[in-house]
Amino acid sequence: MQNLTSRKSIGGQAVGGRSRLAPLPALALALALSLGAAPATEAAQVEVLDPIALPSGFLYPNGITQVPDGTLFITDTSIPRILTLPPGANRLSVLLWDERLASDGEGVDGIGAAGIAIAADGQSLLVGLYGAGTVFAIEDSGAGNMQARPLELQRPLENPDGFTVDRNGDLLLVEGSVASGNGRLTRIVDPLSAGPRPVETLVEDLDIPVNLLIDAADPSLVYVTESGLGHRFTDSRRALSTKARISAMRSLSNWVSISVDIGGK
Repeated sequence: MQNLTSRKSIGGQAVGGRSRLAPLPALALALALSLGAAPATEAAQVEVLDPIALPSGFLYPNGITQVPDGTLFITDTSIPRILTLPPGANRLSVLLWDERLASDGEGVDGIGAAGIAIAADGQSLLVGLYGAGTVFAIEDSGAGNMQARPLELQRPLENPDGFTVDRNGDLLLVEGSVASGNGRLTRIVDPLSAGPRPVETLVEDLDIPVNLLIDAADPSLVYVTESGLGHRFTDSRRALSTKARISAMRSLSNWVSISVDIGGK
């Protein structure tokens, strides 16, 4: 069976923690607004466009990002490659194939490329290997070919995922931390620069976080989705059986967070 991914157009345009302090009223309001649903009488007009055929053997598409020109970049968790969809194309092509993008092992340790984001230069990509905890910069070699360069980090990462670049050019990511159970919101400072890059823990004690998003209207506000699956993998969370949730985190003098359950176990 051919793998497919669908595009949708909405409104006529195609669209391809232990730091839990008292809730802040403004923060709670921002989260409530972000999760607000439109009345049933105002159903969105959605047109399902032709699906995009995925390459043969593409079993586990994971991270996705784009540059301003709609160009998409997708990580392949099962095969050590990055795929791209240029403007106007209807088929993905291979941007980079590099055996270093594969993770060895079984289970979580065998998960390869996951999180992906466009770096502050608007051209390079930042890609993380979930199992190995490695981050690569995917850069132009100068001859029009892309090459992968492993970043030197001041500390190892534990299951990096959910990449995004903030307004300062720093890389924000979540660490699923499946083995330790101590999921984190993490910042890598100025990731493309030479030398060991500082790795800052902003929030801890998240339950296998998987994705994050910077609020477009308020860049100091970050949303993180926590899978709530720690009880399946980690002894320290075995008896907790927490639910999936969205956490909102604001950058003040310290990072603070509140959480709202979104259902599920």
